[in-house]
Amino acid sequence: MDSLPIKHGMRVTLKLNEWAEDGDERKLSLKSIVEDVLEDEGCLLIHAPIHKGGFFPFDESDSVDMCIYGKDSMHIMPVRYAGKTVRESLLFVKMLRLGNLQERQLRECFRLPTAQTVYLRFVDKDTQDLEPVVAEGRTVDISDGGMLFSNNEDFGAEQEVQISLEIDGEQLSLSSVVIRSNKSANLNYIHDTAVRFVDVPGGVQRRLYQYIMKKQLEQRRKERRPGISR
Repeated sequence: MDSLPIKHGMRVTLKLNEWAEDGDERKLSLKSIVEDVLEDEGCLLIHAPIHKGGFFPFDESDSVDMCIYGKDSMHIMPVRYAGKTVRESLLFVKMLRLGNLQERQLRECFRLPTAQTVYLRFVDKDTQDLEPVVAEGRTVDISDGGMLFSNNEDFGAEQEVQISLEIDGEQLSLSSVVIRSNKSANLNYIHDTAVRFVDVPGGVQRRLYQYIMKKQLEQRRKERRPGISR
């Protein structure tokens, strides 16, 4: 039995080698999220990772290490590409397990630079009841594991905060714990606060991941667009 149970909605990073145009071998990291555990096939079904403006073209000969992120830990195991499938118009890939999970040091997830309004509620540590909205902030960056935002509240480490933000017209509510709070470089605010998301429902985490991947894809397409001569 795995020391870290693999479930729907868990974040993963696929690490494999890529040959660059100059002939050098480079390590490539691809972000994704677990959709399903296919026990009868010995596979994990994950969202097809995006790379250079499109879905990454896996090959069965690729040597791949999969990093799987728990609440406070990261585990790694060898996998191999085993095909792709479509569910509800979304593309997924199957990764065949080739070994057991081994615990590794937790790494930072991909963070998307962004600037949008967030609404903050403090969580009472004794009663766990939400107080009325008491603060407003502005995002600096966001990942499917946490967020950095500017605000005027003096949050302490490990303080629980409920965050509300809009994603493509949909309002999401995320429970979080403060990691740190430093002086903000934004002249409109006092602090920059980093939080880690906790107890995020699978559907909300999936929605957040899809939003980040979509914005990442849009950004890469813009970077690849040829310049316009004046």
